Amino acid sequence: MCIHADDILLAAEHSSHDKLLADLAKSIQLKPAVTLGAEWQLYLGKLWRRTEHGFEVKIPLAYDQSMQAELGLDRCRPASNPGWTAGERCQDDTLKLNALEAGSYRRVVGQLLWLIADRPDLAFTAKQLSRRLQDPSQQDMANLKRTIRFTRSTSDYVRSLNYNANAPPELCIFSNAAWANSSDYRGTPGGVAMCQDFVISSWARTQATVSQSTAASELIAGNLAVAEGTFLRHLFMEIQAPMALKVYTDAAATYGFALRTGVGRMRHLTIKAMYVQQEVKAGRVEMRRVAGIDNVAD
Repeated sequence: MCIHADDILLAAEHSSHDKLLADLAKSIQLKPAVTLGAEWQLYLGKLWRRTEHGFEVKIPLAYDQSMQAELGLDRCRPASNPGWTAGERCQDDTLKLNALEAGSYRRVVGQLLWLIADRPDLAFTAKQLSRRLQDPSQQDMANLKRTIRFTRSTSDYVRSLNYNANAPPELCIFSNAAWANSSDYRGTPGGVAMCQDFVISSWARTQATVSQSTAASELIAGNLAVAEGTFLRHLFMEIQAPMALKVYTDAAATYGFALRTGVGRMRHLTIKAMYVQQEVKAGRVEMRRVAGIDNVAD
């Protein structure tokens, strides 16, 4: 059962569905609702439907159009990707937006942040754009418009939430990092948490410190993956469903560091970087290598 404010999403076997609704009706007043089937149904502002192996969710076209209209991009050309590079600057980064433009910038970035739960391909760019909410510049607005042009080209994006009953019941956390990808040279650890092929969560967060190498940045991402996986493993333990935790990385340095004791030849590490070694040594986490092309966090 999923409860959001006064909206309830109930998933149950047919034999117990009616009984659960009857029990709920004894305590609260229920309004007639739709049943998720093969046709798209609106729930919490998003469109859902049931498939043979799970569910699919997509963002209504009107939501994308509202962001485009806010920025005057009703007839814009679509973009092939949502990101930008330092060499693609087309505006003066020191020229700040006026109050009206800054308001539009903040509203659209807020709409993007609502999207990323079901649009993980926008997580990185939405995170980067949200870092400039306080004092956005003309260049920030140009970057935002590029991202919105990408949503125009992917307005038919559908996220599949599939569950594989034949897969082993274990938590699989995929880890990756982008090093020195911003003007302040702080990297971005990213990750995806899955259980039996079902995507539970994903993230892209700016590092608190500056890494001196790609290896250090990947190690921070690996530590974050272990922490997120440990949190999820504890949640499953609370519902009497203990699971093994496996963390996948495509970085040889992170994999090797996790399996040994001590810093070795690595430098400029904080003590908390040893966390992954502690968990692996205690047997609570299994660290595995994965090819970059197969790393879903990439």
